[in-house]
Amino acid sequence: MKRPMAWMGCLVLIFTLFFMCLRPVGLKDPPAGTDANITMTGVLTDRQYKNNSYVLRLADAYMTDHAYSGNDKNQKLQKYAGVQVWLEKASYEELPMIGEKIEVCGKAENFSEASNPGEFDMRRYYYIHGTDFCIFNAKVQRRTGHGSILRDTIQRLKERMLLVFDTNLPENEAGILKAMILGDRTSLTDEMRGLYQRNGLAHALSISGLHISILGYGTYRLLKKYHAGSIISVMLTAALVIFYAELTGGGISVLRALTMFLVCLGADIANRTYDMLSALSASLILILLLNPLIVYDAGFMLSFGAVLGICMVNPWLENYFPKKDGLIGKLLSSISVSLSIQIFTLPIVLYFFYQIPLTSIPLNLLMIPLMGLLIVSAILLALLGTVSWFPVFPFVLSCRIILRIYETGCRICDTIPGGVFIAGRPSMKKVIIYYLVLLLVLTGTSVKGLKKKEYAAVKNITGLLILALSVMMLVLKPVSGLTITMFDIGQGDSILVRTSAGTTYLIDCGSTTEKEIARYRVIPAMKSMGLHRIDYCIMTHPDKDHISGFEEMFEMPPEERLPIKYFVMPDIKDTGDAYRTIESEAQKAGAEVLKISDGQCFRDGETEILCIHPGKDFRAEDVNEYSVVLELKYRKFKALFTGDIQGDGESRIIRKLDKEGPVSILKVAHHGSKNSTPDELLDELHPAVALISAGENNTYGHPHRDTIERLNRIHTKIVTTIESGAITVNTDGEKMEIKSYEKK
Repeated sequence: MKRPMAWMGCLVLIFTLFFMCLRPVGLKDPPAGTDANITMTGVLTDRQYKNNSYVLRLADAYMTDHAYSGNDKNQKLQKYAGVQVWLEKASYEELPMIGEKIEVCGKAENFSEASNPGEFDMRRYYYIHGTDFCIFNAKVQRRTGHGSILRDTIQRLKERMLLVFDTNLPENEAGILKAMILGDRTSLTDEMRGLYQRNGLAHALSISGLHISILGYGTYRLLKKYHAGSIISVMLTAALVIFYAELTGGGISVLRALTMFLVCLGADIANRTYDMLSALSASLILILLLNPLIVYDAGFMLSFGAVLGICMVNPWLENYFPKKDGLIGKLLSSISVSLSIQIFTLPIVLYFFYQIPLTSIPLNLLMIPLMGLLIVSAILLALLGTVSWFPVFPFVLSCRIILRIYETGCRICDTIPGGVFIAGRPSMKKVIIYYLVLLLVLTGTSVKGLKKKEYAAVKNITGLLILALSVMMLVLKPVSGLTITMFDIGQGDSILVRTSAGTTYLIDCGSTTEKEIARYRVIPAMKSMGLHRIDYCIMTHPDKDHISGFEEMFEMPPEERLPIKYFVMPDIKDTGDAYRTIESEAQKAGAEVLKISDGQCFRDGETEILCIHPGKDFRAEDVNEYSVVLELKYRKFKALFTGDIQGDGESRIIRKLDKEGPVSILKVAHHGSKNSTPDELLDELHPAVALISAGENNTYGHPHRDTIERLNRIHTKIVTTIESGAITVNTDGEKMEIKSYEKK
């Protein structure tokens, strides 16, 4: 009852979550559909320079007639919270002002949408942050009204500060400081983002309470020291931190830290005790009132979770550390705070990133003492660098040395075996149980009967054991049955088989329509399943739509991909350049190359995967015809994986197939092309379910209408990645369950 604001924050959060359950996130399409040229009118709220183009954000946007008349007769079909606009050949001088109402015309497209487990859903992310779709190759057709001089001046100052970083620092270091100091992630490379994220330093790339504390408290104490007076000190400090929040774009962590800092200043003026939980609740209420959808955002959860860890877990955890003074005491306190944040945010980290950086605590202990100096040096560099005659070399040197220390520390941690533990995405049920157990452990310390000395040891040991068991429940994923997952990777093939013994087989990984499928689709999906290695990568044949992902994996640094034990290839005589090239790349990446042919098999517990094609003497002019064909058996369950086989190759496998009854799963050959999967094969197999991997609106017309008709003739259930996204088959060897990734 001493914290009414904290209770109010809890009630607002519960009400928001309940309301969101009743009304799930609903995405909006462009008013005239995708790939259509449209004209939109809205208020310019932000602009950035990205990939050699200017990117604008329009708020309160609506579609207007192509013939702009400037009056109320314009059609307002539907209002959108925000639209991202990529300008075509615009110069900096021609850009409209922030706050100005403009009309743009261009081609409308949706952001990319996740269709595989573990894949980042860009469309959902932008929608949560108030942007519905994007417009490419756009032109500003008309500017009306007046912009905000103050906001535009702040934006232009930010752009000059960004230019200072670009001018004085290498690309990677400039990108890090842009994100860290100004909240601009457009120049942050995937390599550096991944490096910091893998090692638990992702928070360093976001503006947080530390920035506000250094800037705000530093200014406040300086003003108080020179007797500026409490009121004036508070007003000037508040104005400065609000200005900084506007300069950096007002992200979630910035708004949280800003609100908590202003509450702290108010408490100082009113001679009241500052309560962190109450201040946190005030910021929570404000942010949820501005945007209730933000409860789905990982950054929101991590930002508030970190502070809750400090408020709730740290006081309990400190009981396990000896009381020391001086440097050792500060070190133990830092370890306690870091552990507290890790304990509270563990389910959030696993749910969104699937892995735990075990080296993050020692790395953070190295980083935190240097962060204050880095922030001050970077801010002074950005501000003073806008003055051409001012010597900024000392600040450049300071930033570069500290960033080099960070990067070196991360790269050393990357080389430590087991430095990152891949646990996969926990179920929501496990997340809820974890937090309930954590709450039970924390509240158990306040029970009066347990505060007596004779119960202290029992209480401490019991609390740790309960927490350890809940962590194990969260991170361990017992293997049950056989799982087959056909990934949605556009026009291509990639199928993952995980046996009941835990062995993984990745059959093909390639696409001709999607880029970097390994980095952004296949590897994240496997990590979300809790997989930390690939036992067998099996190449059916060396066409690009079957091997481009393998090639990508072999080129990736070891710390960014999953280790590959064996790379399996068809054992044939007539090899081509593509065959020999990928064999060499696999060996350079550390995989042992195996050759497979008719009659050879993999046995793994109750699972048997038999190669029934090609034979060593098989020759064909078409590379598709010697595709590796695999027959999988698990108890009474059978599946056939056919690659792109067709023609003479299909005729041969019909004669070799096991005659023990129908096949449960048929991976339809060649993406369902017209000349594959003939009636003779289907009459022999009688598959219960046919899986087809093909790209949406592909130029080949896959799956072909004739193939669909042949499958329908024998009453086979057809499931395609075009309609279902990733397809997962779970079986215990008797029954099977087919799940489609829910496309929104």
